[in-house]
Amino acid sequence: MTSKSNTTLPLMQPDAAKSPATPEADFAPDLVDRMFDYLVELLPELRGSPAIVERVQQQLRSEFAGQDAYIPARSSVGKAEERRQVLRLWNGRNAKAVARTLGISRATVYRYLEASRLNPSQVSGK
Repeated sequence: MTSKSNTTLPLMQPDAAKSPATPEADFAPDLVDRMFDYLVELLPELRGSPAIVERVQQQLRSEFAGQDAYIPARSSVGKAEERRQVLRLWNGRNAKAVARTLGISRATVYRYLEASRLNPSQVSGK
């Protein structure tokens, strides 16, 4: 059996590296910051007006505060075009070749074909 000692441990001082000296040190960019960094890269003329960029960022945060955002990897326009290409390339028996040509799975080819069978206007864009 071991006995517990009644000695007190010395108080630990906070690690200076863990406690930021300035508010900017613990700043983590959010989605708005990242998107605007990207926009400034694409449109260098925005660099000349940081006050305007900051104002727009604040307005976006105010408008969309607390909302979760999902940004799909590609637009519905891209998917619609892909569906049209599947139908154009499809000869009734070449799902594997269509999939390879378009860089999609055979399951996706069949899914598009099934959707066109159930709802032809969805694929043709009518």
